[in-house]
Amino acid sequence: MKVSALFVLLFVKFTFSNPDHSKVKRLTKDGKSDPLTWFILQKFSAIGKTLGKLRDAVDENRKDAETKNSILQNKLEKLETSKPQDNDDKLIKQIEDFKKNGLKKIETIAAKNGKELNSFRKEIDVIKNGMVKKAKLGQLENKVRTIQQNVRQIQSQMTNLRRSSVAFFAFLKNDLYAVGNEVLKFADVRINKGGAFNPSRGVFTAPKQGIYQMSCTIMGFAGHEFFYLVMKNGSVYSYGTTSSGGHFNTETSLILMNLKKGDRVYIQHRHIAARIHANKNSYFSGYLISG
Repeated sequence: MKVSALFVLLFVKFTFSNPDHSKVKRLTKDGKSDPLTWFILQKFSAIGKTLGKLRDAVDENRKDAETKNSILQNKLEKLETSKPQDNDDKLIKQIEDFKKNGLKKIETIAAKNGKELNSFRKEIDVIKNGMVKKAKLGQLENKVRTIQQNVRQIQSQMTNLRRSSVAFFAFLKNDLYAVGNEVLKFADVRINKGGAFNPSRGVFTAPKQGIYQMSCTIMGFAGHEFFYLVMKNGSVYSYGTTSSGGHFNTETSLILMNLKKGDRVYIQHRHIAARIHANKNSYFSGYLISG
């Protein structure tokens, strides 16, 4: 019995120290095979394999634990060696860097916006100047239009005046010995604007209503007194006379007349046997002043 127990212990030791049990001889003391011994050896072999796996697992877990412990130890050392002041300084530095970078960005944006604002102001100034110039140009254009309108009105008035202007001037063509109440006929016509003067009859007929200036100059021979009348539609409008001295005497009448269209004006002799000197010394004229 003691020999068998010793034999079992030897095999257990052998099994843990050398898991390769294929080399163990399955023999008894007398060299014969023993079924019980064989069974025990098989069991111990299986137990040895299991224990070997457990040992490998324990070693692996131990190494992993050591690795993790080393990592944690390093972290702990870092935490122990780091100072709160360092963390504060880092945080402050980060804040200052953020403020500095943010300020630079703000300054950059402000500068860009400032340039855009200046450009916008310049554009506004250009627009304002353009609007002012346009307004001034509009005012000048209005003035030009007003002036052009006034010029057209003046031109129209001048055209109307030229079209409606009335004027005549005629000399007595030959010396005249007047007899009775004869109408003097100034036949040497120099001006007859509007054709209102009839030289064959010596009568001016107003072509339109208006203010007219009439003039009559008569030269009498020496020693001959001469009386004449400025007539309007058969009525005396004004008188004129020359003296009967020893020299040629001249009488001039310059009058204004408000005539209607169709009114007739002429010069008429007043006495018998008066002599009138011609040769561009006696004439009758008139023109429209306003109408």
